[in-house]
Amino acid sequence: MASLGRTVGYMLLPVFLTTGCLSNSDEKGEVDPRLEKSSFTTNSYFTSCLLGGTLGAFIGFTASNDRAAGALIGAASGCAVGMGSNLIFDSIRKDYKSKEDQLNATQKKLQAENDKLTNIVNLAKDIQKQQREELSKIDKAEMDSINRQKEVKKLIADADANIDSLRKNLEASQQIETDYIQVREKIVGKDNLTDAEKEALANLDKSIAKTREQNAMLKSQIESMVAQRNSMHNDLIVAS
Repeated sequence: MASLGRTVGYMLLPVFLTTGCLSNSDEKGEVDPRLEKSSFTTNSYFTSCLLGGTLGAFIGFTASNDRAAGALIGAASGCAVGMGSNLIFDSIRKDYKSKEDQLNATQKKLQAENDKLTNIVNLAKDIQKQQREELSKIDKAEMDSINRQKEVKKLIADADANIDSLRKNLEASQQIETDYIQVREKIVGKDNLTDAEKEALANLDKSIAKTREQNAMLKSQIESMVAQRNSMHNDLIVAS
């Protein structure tokens, strides 16, 4: 019975691997609700990661002499397999038989991811703008140093929470970019393409380029938010 409990525990490891760790700081920040709602981590794409990771953990557990280490390794590799290009490709291939239809369907799927990524980038910009406005209000308000420090610390904690969420979204979106490039290669193969297939491929390539561009924008936005957060933190140290 105890062995069964340990097995279940190892199989649940992907849950912890995909949720990450919380900050140990006393001040706990809150992620902007709009960002939580739009996050890639709420996507069914990453539910499949969890399922794949659970299977990988079980396989790693049963195949390894060091079962704890085997479960960890299996969870990580199973997650990658479960949510990766094979999953997308198998789904596309099951629903669409011709190469042209497969390329068009892949482009539409990636476009949906790009729309979500665009929304996240815009949200990140708006969140940073709101933080600047809130800091300006704190600076203009007539309050003692203790209360001001309390308000700024809360603002910094919220900034940390949002930055952490955005970093996870960037990591997820970069994985999406990689996966769709691999799906593209799987569909195209080594066959000569018809004119219609070449056109469908060109449209898919445009969507992949858009994903890459948006990922670069999100990375730059995160760096800007980190700089703003550090500036608030440094000002707080000087004031104290």
